[in-house]
Order: sequence, then structure tokens, then C-alpha cells
Amino acid sequence: MQRDKSPRVNIQLPPVDVRHLLGPSVAAYRALIAALMLADQKLASGVHPQLAYIDAMAAVCRFVGSDDLLRLNSVSTTLRQILADLEDTAAGARPNSLFGGGARRKGKGRPTNLTSDTLRGCMVGGLNKLIEAGQSNAAAAQWLAGTLASVGARYRGKPITADQLLQWREQTGDTAPQLSDEAVRHMALIRGRAKALRLEEAGRFALAIALTVVRWNSK
Repeated sequence: MQRDKSPRVNIQLPPVDVRHLLGPSVAAYRALIAALMLADQKLASGVHPQLAYIDAMAAVCRFVGSDDLLRLNSVSTTLRQILADLEDTAAGARPNSLFGGGARRKGKGRPTNLTSDTLRGCMVGGLNKLIEAGQSNAAAAQWLAGTLASVGARYRGKPITADQLLQWREQTGDTAPQLSDEAVRHMALIRGRAKALRLEEAGRFALAIALTVVRWNSK
């Protein structure tokens, strides 16, 4: 039997008991939100995304660091390391933490199993529920595309069209990414195939999908 050669990671207990933490000050919270809103505005105005990411990450690090207990116990070390690596990347470096691929990336070629693949499958799942509830393919795709647009959802930075949704549905089980197919299957299990949702319920279900997508990838 082949010995497991994977590295052993010794996870230490957190240095701070979160159950006894005090809430942040109003001033610190307001400063965080103001900084995040400014970063969002920069991103929307066309600033290079990486610079907006740096501003947002720096704001979060400042927020955590404003608590003496958290700062002295080095809480948010991971976030501060990400911030440092983003700064290095903006200066032209290629830190291994961001470009090394991590444990999930193996081999060459186009990366797969991305978050966007799961979101794509969720959207197809929402489309399927509308169709099962009685809408035509075209009407369901138009409604879902319009709903996604109304909440500001995008896919890899681009608007999601009805034609795109229908194409993704056709590719399910064929050329779609694995995570996309898995998401479609999970969506089908909700309420089961035997009992289709009513159109109003399917609409609420699809809206919930749209709001999930916008949390991950919006304007």
C-alpha cells in the first residue's frame, strides 16, 4: 500500500475567544464602509481592478487592526499576506501564493472548477425551474436574463443574455464544466423533479439565484 505523502498541517486553536469580543466602534465601522464604497467607485470608474482590490483589502486590514486585542494576537495574518502579495503583483512581481496555483491547480491548459462554473450551473438550474413551471424556453431565458440585469449580475464581467442562458442549458451534460453540471443537478433536487414548482414559486427561486450570482460577480 502506498504511503500518503500529503503534508500534515498542525492547526492551532484561535488565539482569541470570539465569544468574548466587543463590537467594533462606530467610527471604525463607518471608516471601513466608506473605504469599501470608494474602492467600488474606483472599480466602476475603470481603475485597474487590482488597485481597487488593494484598497478594499487594506480597508479590511485597517478595520481588524483597529482592535488592539486582534492586532496584538496577529488576527488577519492571511488577509495582510494577501494584501502584501497584491501590492507586489501591482509592482510587477508574481508571488507564488497568487500564481503558483495552490493545491487545486494541476497540469496545464485552461483552469477548470472555478466559482464562475458553479454560478453558471445555478443559473441553468433556475432557468430549468421556470421551464418546468410552464414557461417556454425563450420566455424563461428572457425573464431570467432581465432579472439578472436588473440586479446588476454579470458573468466573468459581461452581461448575461437570454441566448447565453439557453446555450449553457444545451451544453449541460455535454461540454459544460463539471462544476456547472453538478450545480444543475443540485438545483434539480430542490423540491424534486416529480413536483414542479408553480410559476410564481419558480420565479422566486430564479430571483434567489440571481441575487446569489450578483453577490459573487456584479457590475
